[in-house]
Amino acid sequence: MGKRKRKTEISLSSLLLADEKRKYLGYLQSMATGMQGRRRMLIIDIMLNTGLRATELCSLKVKHTPAVIGANVIEVYKGKNDKDRTIAIAKRLADSITQYIEGDRKKTMPRHTKRSDINGWLFYNQCKRRMQYQAMYKMIRRAGEKAGIKKVVRPHILRHTFATNCLEKGMPITDLMAVMGHANLATTARYLHVVGSRQFELAEALDTPITPGFV
Repeated sequence: MGKRKRKTEISLSSLLLADEKRKYLGYLQSMATGMQGRRRMLIIDIMLNTGLRATELCSLKVKHTPAVIGANVIEVYKGKNDKDRTIAIAKRLADSITQYIEGDRKKTMPRHTKRSDINGWLFYNQCKRRMQYQAMYKMIRRAGEKAGIKKVVRPHILRHTFATNCLEKGMPITDLMAVMGHANLATTARYLHVVGSRQFELAEALDTPITPGFV
């Protein structure tokens, strides 16, 4: 029996820092004037605010969204009728998803797909087929390059950023474990080290100068 693969350590290079996140979102907002730009913005918005894996996002169907469920949640399924977890989302994001379904998504759908079919994919590619991981990876990476971010922005960096932000805002680690879909607590606990190391960054950000020198 082979050795169990060790989980990659989470570090500051594995997530978007505050300034990088501002630059990234700023670029996305500036390019969200057309249908493709708005779709890209929504995809990354969902990832940054749910911690979904890219493969999970590619597998989302309309019936998994607030537009059908009727509540501000996204449902994630492992396979046929095998629901993994339910993730609560902000009303703003829920409204954005519903607006996309009722608007831009209709322009991306295959001809044979009925607009009323809730079993259709949430996101289609330019060829009007289900969005694939590689296409999503390139989309996220290129946006980072265009935004001037030096590190390679991969889908998992968005997931790591979400998890770290949750802990910083006080989410219990057991709740985060459920949201992230981790099989064991040790996987989620890797983020505690990152939160601790970010104390230096937060200390600088929260510093309030009063007078020069000693008081």
